[in-house]
Amino acid sequence: IKARDVVLVPSYSNILEPAKEVMLEGLVKRPGRYFVRENETLSELIVRAGGYKSNAYEFGGALFRETASNSEKQFAQLTYFDTLNFVISNLAQPGMKVNSDVGKLLAEELRSRITTGRVVTEFNMDTIQKNPHQDIVLEHNDRIVIPPLQKVIYLFGDFRMPSNLNYDPNLSISDYVNMAGGLNDSAKKELLVIDPSGISHVYRNSFLNNKNIEIYPGSIVYASRDIAKIDGVRYAATVSP
Repeated sequence: IKARDVVLVPSYSNILEPAKEVMLEGLVKRPGRYFVRENETLSELIVRAGGYKSNAYEFGGALFRETASNSEKQFAQLTYFDTLNFVISNLAQPGMKVNSDVGKLLAEELRSRITTGRVVTEFNMDTIQKNPHQDIVLEHNDRIVIPPLQKVIYLFGDFRMPSNLNYDPNLSISDYVNMAGGLNDSAKKELLVIDPSGISHVYRNSFLNNKNIEIYPGSIVYASRDIAKIDGVRYAATVSP
């Protein structure tokens, strides 16, 4: 077989199965677009690509899939209609007055949500070798990204000073929260921590005293605002901006 040769293996029904393509980006030795075999797995593709580079952050590896993105869009659409029905039902209450722009802003906010289609899976080759069931089978148009190690912790949401802070293995979750100025009075008494792998954890109430919360380079710490007591027009006015 030489470069640029084309090999076709026809089936008895004369129907050719389309080739599966995936995109491999980031810190592997040979990134690019690959044709994958039937039932080829993530680890097999990584081996074909020469393995990871020395500064690759496997724990932050991400796989994006079209079917997952489509599912996210369907769920977001359901959430959009549920929220819109909630607002409309409150607008129907006697004595309610509202600027028509509020409803438009809310609708635009919910429609513009971005879906990523990220599938949380294992990227560590040693772990996959010990647990082959964690080796995901690739699908057509999968996109795989292997990032570099970034020693940053991202604090978003209802902090007094949301910040991107340098990672320090000696710091705890309470240290990072204090460095972001602490929580606002309007914040829920819980934190959402998203690992670089995409796995999420919710910590409630006494999270500031919890010494067992793992924080990794690239983790996201999110504090949500408590809007449970805001309804109807005030809810729309809060969410839309």
